[in-house]
Amino acid sequence: MARSNQSGAKGKTSREEAGRKDGEAASNTHDKEFYQEIGRGSD
Repeated sequence: MARSNQSGAKGKTSREEAGRKDGEAASNTHDKEFYQEIGRGSD
């Protein structure tokens, strides 16, 4: 697992940690159909 606060600054979130949190939040609000649709791209 990645370490958060790699820069050592208190209260800062690393880019990796922020992306992981955002991905988890998105997966909680979107269903399988959503991910299948965005995986197809815009044709």
